[in-house]
Amino acid sequence: MSKRWIVILLFISLAFNLAVMIMFLHITAFRKPLFNPSLRSKYPSSSYERRDSEKSRKRPEDMLANKEEIQMLKDNFKAKRREFLNAMREENFNEQAAVKAMQASLQAQMLLEEKLGNSLIEFRKKITPEESREYFRDRRDRTSPKTRYDGPDTNKPKNTQ
Repeated sequence: MSKRWIVILLFISLAFNLAVMIMFLHITAFRKPLFNPSLRSKYPSSSYERRDSEKSRKRPEDMLANKEEIQMLKDNFKAKRREFLNAMREENFNEQAAVKAMQASLQAQMLLEEKLGNSLIEFRKKITPEESREYFRDRRDRTSPKTRYDGPDTNKPKNTQ
């Protein structure tokens, strides 16, 4: 190859490398966030910020009164679900044992959901309608499928993609 062709290939290579570096810089430094930045103050990231934030949700102590019982039910449900999955993966598959384990798992889940629901109902009785609207809207948004920020909440269903 002549010296001229080597210089041309060198410049082409440098151009491609520069393009890759600029693209990387653009993606990491100048990209718009996929979320609403104002939500940062609503959902602080660290426990220290949560504790000291004025906008943090204030829950009455009564809501956490049965926390140990709910945790026990959660642990029980996880254990029953694990037993069901272990029954499903055994080499000598026993359908009756798997069905029995599934029924036990469903029963544990039903007890857990019932206790959580009753706890939320008791919590709702102790707060004002405005507090409940804010708390349960936030709870709904945290548990619904994540979407890009579409603007302020206008009480319309969000488009999930």
